[in-house]
Amino acid sequence: MRAFKKMFGLAIVVAILSTLQSEVYSQYAFKDVNVISFQPFQVTPNQTVLVDGDRIQKIGPSKDVQVQDFEIIDCSSKFLMPGMMDSHAHLPGPQGLDMEIKDYLLLQLAAGVTSLRVARHEPDHLELKERAQREAWPTPHMYLAAPTIRSTDAILKDPIESFKGYKSQGYSHVKYLSGLTPVEHEVYVNAALKAGVPFWGHLPKQISLSRALELRQVGIEHFNGYTNLASTEKFDELDSRIKETAKRKVFNCPTISWYHSYYLIDDPKTLLARPGFDRVPSYLLESWKSWMETRKTETITIDKKARMEVLRRFKDSGAPMLMSAGDGYFFVPGLAMYEEMKAFAEVGYSNKDILRFSTYNGADFFEQTNEFGNLKEGLRADLVLLDADPVEDLSNIHSVGGVMVGGTWHPINSLLTKIKEIQTREKPSQGINMNIKRTGIILNVEKFDECVAFYRDVFGLKVMHEKQNGDFRLTCLEFGGSYLMVETGGVAKDQEKSTSENPSKLRFNADDLPAVLAKLKERGIDAEIQTFDWGSTINLTDPDGNRVGIRDEAKFEE
Repeated sequence: MRAFKKMFGLAIVVAILSTLQSEVYSQYAFKDVNVISFQPFQVTPNQTVLVDGDRIQKIGPSKDVQVQDFEIIDCSSKFLMPGMMDSHAHLPGPQGLDMEIKDYLLLQLAAGVTSLRVARHEPDHLELKERAQREAWPTPHMYLAAPTIRSTDAILKDPIESFKGYKSQGYSHVKYLSGLTPVEHEVYVNAALKAGVPFWGHLPKQISLSRALELRQVGIEHFNGYTNLASTEKFDELDSRIKETAKRKVFNCPTISWYHSYYLIDDPKTLLARPGFDRVPSYLLESWKSWMETRKTETITIDKKARMEVLRRFKDSGAPMLMSAGDGYFFVPGLAMYEEMKAFAEVGYSNKDILRFSTYNGADFFEQTNEFGNLKEGLRADLVLLDADPVEDLSNIHSVGGVMVGGTWHPINSLLTKIKEIQTREKPSQGINMNIKRTGIILNVEKFDECVAFYRDVFGLKVMHEKQNGDFRLTCLEFGGSYLMVETGGVAKDQEKSTSENPSKLRFNADDLPAVLAKLKERGIDAEIQTFDWGSTINLTDPDGNRVGIRDEAKFEE
């Protein structure tokens, strides 16, 4: 790109294209900008911020910073702040909004959210994150939750090793939902501390707030435990617990605005007046309106006064707070952060503190303030460019001129162009919401040991568990994000079965078919690569004659 600048005609083309697509240069200069940092708080005018790769390389007075060879972003009279973290995000799916995941991530990013603490686990989330990175989606960083801890799940035999395993797989934290006994809760909290994984979530009903704080459950959601004290006017005890929360550095993410919306504490007219409904699919907005009409007829009881009193009493405590509206009715992803900010402002929090909760504190929760969450040299370049000062007026958080995430610059025009397509998006097809936790395939075979060895040794599928009951046997193998359960009771054939004999075919996708073929031949398996207009494949049979295919990944979705 730097060489192209010398070519005037092409430079004009590049300037036009830059408003239509995200830019992936390696070096940027935010020139003549007002820099906002939150730890410590400071607004410094007339600065130039250099970004090299995914890092903030230099911050200094514009007159002293050399910008040659950098792609210059003119920021005169604009404000640059760290990207925000939505600390209670539910990705679309069984526990989230009824919309496309790419659209949800795009809307978060366009509002200046560059990180998500994902509050619920789904089995496909690791694959989703990898795909988003591989295909360069416009997306915030996703800090994924490991399998959720709740009473309906089996108790982990070795929580420390399990939590270490989650961490090595790419999960960032463990969320507790419900149902642990006091003893189990203590074991899990201690295991997470030893494994170096944040353990946070709801407060167990059987456990006092004081005990949870003593154990140092790293985060508590929705003011669980605190609101009960406020509702019963036990204010001395509440103040004592808040002081203890600050001392032990336990984070709270209140999601105040979610309660106000879900329980219609906010006037329905104010819900309908929120900004950004032109950004969500029309079917989603209509479903929210329909829900509201039904909700108006229901008897709703929730103590708004108690929840706001807890928030007010936290204000000068020094206890760390996180920011999120939570996902739900009448919350536009990303823009909803402002609704939560307003709740804090209502009880007297300063704008600079509210913005710190939205940025720096998210990194602090993960003990990664040396990685992101502030505007400082050496940190990851997660930045939001605003047309007006959010410290002066919180509503200026909506004046986004562009977002940088991990060094990739997204001008707001490029994001809005993509967002225009969302409103007319058709509703994703959905079946019954069964809250499915796992999927798998059962393969009945006659040559049981040979078939197990074939899938385990040739394809490297790990054994999950085995069972035997008389003549019945099964071996369950990992199968990507699913499982393959090989069971007795099938009928073998010495040659490939026809589709009428077995209409199913197991398929494995691989990156390098020639390398796969060479390894198969090393094992004495005679095979060849066949090429079609839709891609290439290697066709095999297992010891029972069941059809098995290996195809190229590259052309899979073409």
